[in-house]
Amino acid sequence: MPLSFLMLILVVFVLLYFTLPKRRKIDLNMKHVVVTGGSKGIGRELAFCFIEKGCNVSIIARNEADLKKAHRDLQCAADSRGQQQKVLWYSLDLSRNFDEIKDVFDRIEHELGPIHVLINNAGTIVQGAFDDLPLSAFEDQISLNYYTAVYPTRCVISGMKDRGFGHISFVSSAAGQFAIWGYSSYSASKFALRGLADALQMELLPYNISVSILCPPNTDTDVFKSFHTTTMPVIMRKMTAVAGIVSPEEVARAHVTDIENGNYLTTNGLMGWFLGVGTAGSSPEKSTLQAFAQIALAGPVRGALLVIIGYFNALSKSYALSGKNQRETVPPSGCSDYYEELLVFAYFLVTVVYLDSFIELFDRFYGRRRKYADDFPVKDGRHGRFVDVLICLNFHLIFLRFRLMVSPWLALIPVGVLIVTLILFLVLYFSTPSRKNFLLNKKHAVVTVWSSASATAFQSLSLIAKAFRHANITSVLECINVLYEQSQKGTRKISQGSRSAERHYVDLLKDRLVPWGNAHLDLPAGGSKGIGKQLAHSLISRGCNVSIIARNEKDLKAACEDLQVAADQRCQQQKVRCYSLDLVKGFTEVEAVIRRVEAELGPVEVLINNAGTSVQAPFHEQPITDFENQMKVNYLSAVCFFINVEYKFVNSIKVYATRCVVPGMMSRRSGHISFVSSAAGQCAIYGYTAYAPAKFALRGFADALQMELSPYNINISLLYPPNTDTEGFKVESATMPEETRLISEAAGLFSPEHVAEAHVKDIEGGHYATSIGLDGWMLSVLTAGASPERNMLRAVTQVILAGLFRGIMLIYIGYFYGIVKKCYRRRKSEKETQLSEQASWFPVANESNKKSD
Repeated sequence: MPLSFLMLILVVFVLLYFTLPKRRKIDLNMKHVVVTGGSKGIGRELAFCFIEKGCNVSIIARNEADLKKAHRDLQCAADSRGQQQKVLWYSLDLSRNFDEIKDVFDRIEHELGPIHVLINNAGTIVQGAFDDLPLSAFEDQISLNYYTAVYPTRCVISGMKDRGFGHISFVSSAAGQFAIWGYSSYSASKFALRGLADALQMELLPYNISVSILCPPNTDTDVFKSFHTTTMPVIMRKMTAVAGIVSPEEVARAHVTDIENGNYLTTNGLMGWFLGVGTAGSSPEKSTLQAFAQIALAGPVRGALLVIIGYFNALSKSYALSGKNQRETVPPSGCSDYYEELLVFAYFLVTVVYLDSFIELFDRFYGRRRKYADDFPVKDGRHGRFVDVLICLNFHLIFLRFRLMVSPWLALIPVGVLIVTLILFLVLYFSTPSRKNFLLNKKHAVVTVWSSASATAFQSLSLIAKAFRHANITSVLECINVLYEQSQKGTRKISQGSRSAERHYVDLLKDRLVPWGNAHLDLPAGGSKGIGKQLAHSLISRGCNVSIIARNEKDLKAACEDLQVAADQRCQQQKVRCYSLDLVKGFTEVEAVIRRVEAELGPVEVLINNAGTSVQAPFHEQPITDFENQMKVNYLSAVCFFINVEYKFVNSIKVYATRCVVPGMMSRRSGHISFVSSAAGQCAIYGYTAYAPAKFALRGFADALQMELSPYNINISLLYPPNTDTEGFKVESATMPEETRLISEAAGLFSPEHVAEAHVKDIEGGHYATSIGLDGWMLSVLTAGASPERNMLRAVTQVILAGLFRGIMLIYIGYFYGIVKKCYRRRKSEKETQLSEQASWFPVANESNKKSD
């Protein structure tokens, strides 16, 4: 038995060693480090840590007075080392003008040399209930927490790739792993950072550029003190108290150490480490030991997180029912306010004690004593101190998981195992929110539909560029003008793109794109089709009255007629209505449309946010406006905010739908809100650096919103469709990078009818997440992390299989990295061959140059 156990551990370690990307340690001495948000808090302490490592440091922030003070202190610390280190400061708003940001970064490199390390720390926090937050909060959080990381990264990425070295760090938050009550806007922006970091690491690995992400808990900074003591709701203070508070110095030192050692994720404290293990999901991992811990502990940690989620849901319900003022200005006094938090942690410790007792019984059953007993402060299965339990936790759970997997005596498991299993099931049963079936018959459902012409238009310029590699600028612009004329005549639903986008794709034309010869540009005119329309069909088959909201009136009318025919065939007097909403309308007009919808068909009881589109391209090749538009179309449109995007050809449906329907649902204490995300919102891969963050943000928002609305009997659900056979996907395939195509092929292709039917069934069944296919199910189990779960069977499955699937996912990630490296080497070889061929075309010129020399 011990031999087989050791052999299994050895096999797992060998697989992880050869699968995981190699960690490259970084020598920080005399490197140039740029820290955004470096005037205060974590950013300032990070700058001090880099000074201690011998770096030249540039700090960027908005407040000039704070910058000067931080610069003075940092320069004194640098001078005390006697190594002629330099510290510079720059006052800059990183959320606004990209051209201005690019100019400042060019000046930074001119004054202090190439940037080797970029720390994206700039950000702020807004907290509060979803229905209390101002509408501007959602855009502001994306601007200040997400765009402030995208813009600087875009400025330094080209130089790092040319030099073949660099490190980019993103300062996220524990709220980017675990979305709780009051953090709907903040968590969404931090989830987006994680999606960006995951996808970016896959793209930059061949260039020897590493990426890391820091997820600190509550940190004792001025910002945290200001809202924790004044405006933080009591319910949030209770929830965040579980993780405790750490100092910014502790956070900074841990992160700089991880940067030196080449680690991907930095967490702080015991709870932070457990959260990192439980929410690892599909993120990369470079440490073999850490990967092994994730495989061993992902299941138990998922169970503990479900217990904590259950407690948080109970807190949310008690506050909603009691009607207490949730914005007390005086912090709670006394330890009684933290009694429940200690109780939840005690549940977790009791579970650990039972698991350790089981191991003792298991060993006694074989008549053996543990040889490693002397290495731990545990005797006879009894724990003398709280610390003893924590020390034993890591090894014992690893031992238990693999002991069970290799044991030939599973049929003779002691009675203690049954007791432990019963306790775990009871804990999960009372922690998991009750799942109630949702009867759709006679309900009024609103579906926001994305016109297929709109989705295909978003990739039109890229398709044009691919078709004309050897064309000059004039011919490309002529082709764009032809498409514009077609759109004016109604042949194609495309408007003329912005001039900046035209110039960008023309610049790519001459250097990168593969010639297609006389390719035919077949852009379907389309209509309101795809997943949105099939969702409407599925809702009609359940007896719903359906309202469709989109912009294109012609497509809407055709879709409405088709859906009405399907409704009439059921002979239940179902109604179908379509509403055209112009892009330039604001919240007042959108609210008026929703009120009109409710006046004609009754209160909105089901809202499906389906509007969205995607673009795929490497990070450094995408126009900076793609990152903005993807976030606006895929996240902000579904949440509540309206933005008039720069690309006039994006025919999006910008609806404040969720914000408009939530008050009515809360008053009726019934309703369902669905968000159509994507498999890219669970696993961020090559080419999705703009698309995946928007879908990750949607998940963070949905997790927090479910916790807020659960007391009002309002369910939230997420749909994670893989590649779906829609007209938009066909155009995406034509413009998709080779790496993205090869990686995404593993998930297969599904019909929109299959996707829609599966999601409507889950809405009826009261489920939170809908996955499609075997790979989708495995991905949902793997990435459950700190998301809620209302199905007991699914919760148990996640606890049991999360660790196994994490191991499988790490192998998949290694395979994906192999694809990226292979394509990179092939392109590099082709480029070198092309350059040598071009040099051979001019032998006479070369000879004359040699003679002149």
